[in-house]
Amino acid sequence: MPNALCKNLLLGVTLVVGVSIFAAGRARRRNGALEVVGTKLRISDCFLSTNSTTLDTVSDPDKFLSSLDLDGIQCGEYKCLARDSEPGVGYLISSNYPDLQFDVETTYSWILAEYLRNELGAKHLFHGAPGKVLLVSPHVDQLRNSSHIPVRRRRGGFYRADTEAVIQRVILAPEPFLILKHGESWKRFKYFYRERVKNRTEFLQTFKYDVESAIRAVESFPLLAMDFQIILDHRGNIFQFDLDRVFLGGLYEAHNFEELFIKSYNMVMSQLLRFKRFALVGKVQPDRGDLGGKSVIMKYNHSSNLQFSPAFEIVRSMKGRFGDTPKVDMPCTPTAMMTDLVETITRVPCSN
Repeated sequence: MPNALCKNLLLGVTLVVGVSIFAAGRARRRNGALEVVGTKLRISDCFLSTNSTTLDTVSDPDKFLSSLDLDGIQCGEYKCLARDSEPGVGYLISSNYPDLQFDVETTYSWILAEYLRNELGAKHLFHGAPGKVLLVSPHVDQLRNSSHIPVRRRRGGFYRADTEAVIQRVILAPEPFLILKHGESWKRFKYFYRERVKNRTEFLQTFKYDVESAIRAVESFPLLAMDFQIILDHRGNIFQFDLDRVFLGGLYEAHNFEELFIKSYNMVMSQLLRFKRFALVGKVQPDRGDLGGKSVIMKYNHSSNLQFSPAFEIVRSMKGRFGDTPKVDMPCTPTAMMTDLVETITRVPCSN
């Protein structure tokens, strides 16, 4: 597929989406259409559009930030988790460093999470649609002091004062839990199963169902295999998280993306199939060889028709992180994969 095709301008999209941080929204199907319950959603065409996606802003930022434990936050590369005063609940607070924007990516990660839950039976920990909060003093100073990530400090800090940051309410994973990543999880899983699981019969029943859901999720949206990670609790529940990884990351601009993808996809599928057989029969050996990664690449290398999907414009609007190459200049294969993903999760019947 010629690289120039990835830069074609498409017709505008006319849908409007507004989401509220306080509406612990959920999506469901009604007569085949995706309906977001508890959020503001107006449909006027066949797709949701990021061009008019808006996130509601917290009306009283001082009161909101005062309710969070900002001294005990846990940070990843581009966002931190702060516990709420309500037990078992927290908020993800994205970095608001200059040139960073997470509005679009976070919104579609939320829509993806709800699609996974309603259509594929996969679980997630989001507790509502994303929103924004103005980071005001002295709370922003607490955030800065707690986000000890050297690379962010060298670039001017993780958080800026008097600037809005994207936030999302989440349910905290029940403890004990284990974060499973591709390529390093089997021994850690076996230790967790041996030392942390009390009711193994209950665990295996739930685990088998959730592994099957995870397999369906990766097969449906192959980009989930990139930087793959899931949370497993002691009852066998598997939770999808960090879903914005399907839109964000330097790997998507890599010249050898296809090679990296095939390796990641096959490794993840091998791991999940091994988990599934373990739930059924006990100890098993991992699968070897290609487990579908090459077929996925071949599919998207012949998917030029996706360039004419309104979802392509949505993908083009995703700016990336810290000066990474904008998605408009991203290689065709990951662009096509993202476009197919957005098209799938946002497809609704056209208005008559």
